[in-house]
Formats: sequence, C-alpha cells, structure tokens
Amino acid sequence: MRTRNLDLAKRLRRDATHAERLLWRQLRNRRLDGIKFRRQQCFGPYVLDFYAPAEALAIEVDGGQHDAPGKREYDAARTAFLAARGVNIVRFWNSQVREDMEGVLKRVRMEVGGEAPSPQPSPPRGEGVAVEVPSPPRGEGVAVEVPSPPRHTAFTLIELLIVTAILSVVIGVIGACLAGGIRVWDSARSFARVEKDAAYGLSILERDVANALPLPNLGFEGSETKMRFPIRIVADGQPAMGDVIYAYDASAGALVRSVEPYRTGKDSRGPERLLTGVEKAAFRYAALRKGDGGGRAWQSMGQSTTNFPGRIEIEMDLVDGEQRMVVRREMLLTMVIGR
Repeated sequence: MRTRNLDLAKRLRRDATHAERLLWRQLRNRRLDGIKFRRQQCFGPYVLDFYAPAEALAIEVDGGQHDAPGKREYDAARTAFLAARGVNIVRFWNSQVREDMEGVLKRVRMEVGGEAPSPQPSPPRGEGVAVEVPSPPRGEGVAVEVPSPPRHTAFTLIELLIVTAILSVVIGVIGACLAGGIRVWDSARSFARVEKDAAYGLSILERDVANALPLPNLGFEGSETKMRFPIRIVADGQPAMGDVIYAYDASAGALVRSVEPYRTGKDSRGPERLLTGVEKAAFRYAALRKGDGGGRAWQSMGQSTTNFPGRIEIEMDLVDGEQRMVVRREMLLTMVIGR
C-alpha cells in the first residue's frame, strides 16, 4: 500500500493541475508566513494535495468531479479519517484558486491562526470543596482483646455513611464540571468554524457585487432565492464578461455560485458551493434616493431587469450540529450612486 501511494504521489506531482501549480508557488519554501508545506503528501491510505505537518492542516484543490455522488462519499470518508487523527482539512475549487488567490491565502491563514475560544478552566488541582475525613483517635476502634462498645461501632458506621455521601456529591459536581467544559469547548470550536466559513463565502459575494457592470439590456435580475448580474470574469485564462448567478439550493442546504460567459465557446462554471449548512437564505433589494443616499423599503424581487438596485441584503440561517447562527449582510452597488 505504501509503495502504491508513493508512486501515486510522484505521478500527481508530475501531472499537477494548473490550479495546484498556482497555489504551490504561494506555499513552497515557507512563503506563506513561514509555514512548511509538503506537496502530494502520503497520509495513511490517502495522498493529500498539500500538507503542513506542524499545523496539522491539509489543503485540497478540487475540480468539478468532486461534486459527483460517488466522489462525495469518498471525500467524506477521507475527511473523517483525517479528523480522527487531528488533521483539519480545507477545500477550494479550482476556479477559486485561479480567480481569487488572495481570498484563498486569507482562508488558509484563518485556519492556521484562528483558534476557538477556550472553555473556562477547571479549578486548579487541590482547590474546590475540601472534605476532611477525621481519623479515629489513636487507641480507639476495634481491638482484638477488648471489643469496642456497640454504641461506638454504630457511631463509626454513621460517620462513614455521611462521608461517603459527601464524597459522592463532590465527585458528581466535578464530573458535571468536566462534562460541561467539554461541551463548551466543542460548541466554541463549532461556532468558530461556521463563522469562518460564512466570512469566506460572503467575501466572494461582496467582491462580485462590487465588480458588477451596468450593461444596457443586461441588467440585474433578482428574486428571494436567486440573483444574477453581469461582471468581468476570467474564461480560459482570458479576461471576458459574463453573468454571475448566486442561488440558494434548498435540497443541498448550500449557497451556490455559477458563472456564464457571454462569448460563444466559453464554458460556464458551476455551480460551486460557497457555503454549506444553510438551512434558509433570502435575498432582498432596495433602491437609493437620488442625491441623499437614503434607502427605500426592502423588496423580495428586483423590480426591473434593466436597472440595478441600490442595495442588496442577504440573510441566512446556518446550522452545524446543534449550533445555529443567523448571518445578515448588506451590500451597496456603488456604480448606481448619484445616477
């Protein structure tokens, strides 16, 4: 198995995708904050695209084939295998690496440097409720030659029962504190992970909104669960124009992004999942009053396909296990100010 993995790793290094080569230029020779990364690293029965041993961080650069049903189960099993061994894994689509390298590197830094808040520490050893078990005075107790009086024996048994009850209470309290600390730790880590994923996905959405183009007859189209507008894109390595589409996929519980170039022969890309664990999402739109910068009432639909709204708001309910978070973000289409 190890020999096969080594042969596979060598072949993957030789036949690396364009996106993998671009990312390796940024990671090799400790270029990213002095972090040592290895390329196509063998780990158990798997080969990782990039791996930082000191940080226990794996990076995977995926193409569209990873969204196929069979591949999803394989990726889930590999993620579980790595998590059981303390390795965190972060995934990027090929298009993210090609089009938003700065955002990709920012996410990697967040994974390396972002730590979930620590739970409240348990009391130092030796502190807390102290229980003193008095020793019987020397010379008292049961003697072989001279038996203790029955009354004294009864008192000792009651005393032991009381001490045992107190110890049981203390042990129960300590166990509850430890269990509570573990739950707080898990909840904090889960909350921090959801917050980082949401921040990364929304940063891409905000970038696209900021780069929207006011093209005649190719304007903004928006509904409560989907919006579409023209932007500058990169298609087949060349600058181009096309539509970017953001939509809430309720069946997958995800916010997805697609790109459709205008020029014939250019392949559209997507949909790519920017954010998963989305239980509910809604887009709302509002126009600006000319000259004063004020806003009109929020609407659930973009009212005209030839006029852009002044503001866009997205609200999402995110779920990760027992953790729930409501994220709301408002964005301004700067190109319509003062029209």
